[in-house]
Amino acid sequence: MNALLRAEARKMLTTRSTILVAGFALLYPVLSVLPAVFARNEPAVDESSILEVLRGGADVLTLIVLVLGILAVAGEHRHGTIVPTLLVSPRRGRFVAAKLASQAALGATLAVAASAVGLITGTVYLASRDVSVDLLSGDVLLTASAVALVVTLYAFMGAAVGALVKNQTAAVAGALIWVLTVENAIPLVLRNPGLKRWMPGGLSDRLLQAADPFAGTGNAWLALAMLTGVAVLLAGVAFVRTETADVH
Repeated sequence: MNALLRAEARKMLTTRSTILVAGFALLYPVLSVLPAVFARNEPAVDESSILEVLRGGADVLTLIVLVLGILAVAGEHRHGTIVPTLLVSPRRGRFVAAKLASQAALGATLAVAASAVGLITGTVYLASRDVSVDLLSGDVLLTASAVALVVTLYAFMGAAVGALVKNQTAAVAGALIWVLTVENAIPLVLRNPGLKRWMPGGLSDRLLQAADPFAGTGNAWLALAMLTGVAVLLAGVAFVRTETADVH
């Protein structure tokens, strides 16, 4: 298992797409503040604006790590590298576990790094507007923790989806369609807007808004438990799928 984890770490550190995406994830918090800096009429800001910087970074990062997780596993099938990997380590369950763990670790690392960049960038911008920010306040720490949890879980789910759907293109397209379209369409079709709160995207929003007492997001702990449950369910099906499916 340790050998598999080390191999996954080497792959992530040497894969060009991962490096480029990680660079963009760290640059995005800076880019997100620039429109406000150069706006003709600067938007009203206060201490809570730093939380929006963190949440904005999470919205982008969840999509990024979801796709990276899919590519990390489905890409093994596409390029045929899964065959020599399983010859060296024939226990397929360990292969899936290593993928899930490594992608979750990548998601957590990117979330912490991007949040740190966002906090620095946001603090500098708000200071230029004479707004002071307490980076150790409960709201900031709670939101930063929520960002790390949500991004980690999405990275985990991405690896699980990649193990479930061997076709890399289909897996990425399906995941993005679900996140960007289906989750918004289902409540409209069923004429039940409140249903959105109970889908993965809605659960993530409830976690990210946990520091806002006026958001009406409900119990953040329940949202975390349900989102974790979705991730665990996907992982369980991925284990079964990998153990029973043919590998070419």
